[in-house]
Amino acid sequence: MTGTPRKGRFVTFAPGDGLLDAHEPSSVTGLRFNVEARSGGAAQLDFTDLRPRSLAIDAARAIRRLSQVGGPLGARSTIKAYSNTLRIYFAFLASKFPDLTMCRQTEAAHIDRFEEWLEAEGKSRVYAFTILSKIVVVFREIDANNQP
Repeated sequence: MTGTPRKGRFVTFAPGDGLLDAHEPSSVTGLRFNVEARSGGAAQLDFTDLRPRSLAIDAARAIRRLSQVGGPLGARSTIKAYSNTLRIYFAFLASKFPDLTMCRQTEAAHIDRFEEWLEAEGKSRVYAFTILSKIVVVFREIDANNQP
């Protein structure tokens, strides 16, 4: 070392540098994953026990997309609340619509019946509204991603 700084070089980047390939989770590992929330730390989500499986995969992918940078879910507590809400909705589906297997089979009548089911379970109107709004956000995300 001579103690004198070396001559620098200009740095150049190609247009594709820094772009990440889209991550498409497999159907096997896509139901258990960690989300690094923008605030509150990591949230570990596990949807492996939810049935129907194809709907659980769609819901898990939607939660993952909603919690990415730029998405509406930024806090760990919010991500966990959405996860818990999906569990409530899947319990409803198992009890009232066991034949429903795919997301595209879901209709507005299912959401209406879900609201009635929440009331029958003794949930307040305010609590039912927060649950319904989360389910609607998840299904809108699923629908937006399934558009050609």
